[in-house]
Amino acid sequence: MRSRRLRRRTVSAAAAAAVALLATGCGVDEREEVDAYIGRVNIVQQELLIPLTQASAAYREFTTSGDELEALRPRLEEAERSLRRLERRVAALDPPPAARRLHASVEELTAAQLALATELSDAAAYLLAFDEVLSPLASDERRFRSALRAAPTVQAQARALDGYAAAVEAARTKLTDLDPPPVLDGVHRTQSDTLTRVARSARELARGLRRGGSGQDLPPLVERFANAPLAAGSTAAQRLRIDAVEAYNARVARVQELAAAVERERLRLQDTLD
Repeated sequence: MRSRRLRRRTVSAAAAAAVALLATGCGVDEREEVDAYIGRVNIVQQELLIPLTQASAAYREFTTSGDELEALRPRLEEAERSLRRLERRVAALDPPPAARRLHASVEELTAAQLALATELSDAAAYLLAFDEVLSPLASDERRFRSALRAAPTVQAQARALDGYAAAVEAARTKLTDLDPPPVLDGVHRTQSDTLTRVARSARELARGLRRGGSGQDLPPLVERFANAPLAAGSTAAQRLRIDAVEAYNARVARVQELAAAVERERLRLQDTLD
């Protein structure tokens, strides 16, 4: 996640484009119908102006820091609700034939905005739950290291390893129950794989100790256990995270494209009906 930044700013910028359709000066009945339709869209925009402005601020302030995220989460949820209201209001409009293409573009843009808003709201919820699942592991690791240092026998060391493996497996089970949004799928999979490696290598080392492994057998098991947490920094793990962020940024870029399409269609209508 550190290697690529999420491009959040365009969610709110495109929200303005979805509803800020200026009245056009066209001709006769058809022009009046189109003007009336655009006027209704503008009314929707005016009624939702304050919540959409708040949504814009929330998206700009999105962070992965725990305390700040906890404070920001209600605003992200309200921003999502605002865009859901916008989507419903736009869907309820009845465009004249000449404005149907414009209406379809506005609907597509609004749906894409809402999808991104939902993803960010889900990301906030996921990250808070993610921290709640993994935070206890720091204490578990400290207890394990203390028990390992104090273990008077090889069998006691094996029990300490099994106890730590059980704590890691419990955390992994809780993590598996979480449903990450697409942008955090790479983080989720990497962390899940890392916990699996740590627990497996701890149990393998415990079995090796119980078997009374020779000096030649144990070093590879010790090395595997020591290196298990490093899997999260592997090239493959980094690629997973980068791919997820790049896919998110592609969705943001799509919103920008849809916003531009709305403006092009508005200008086409203006030129056609003038």
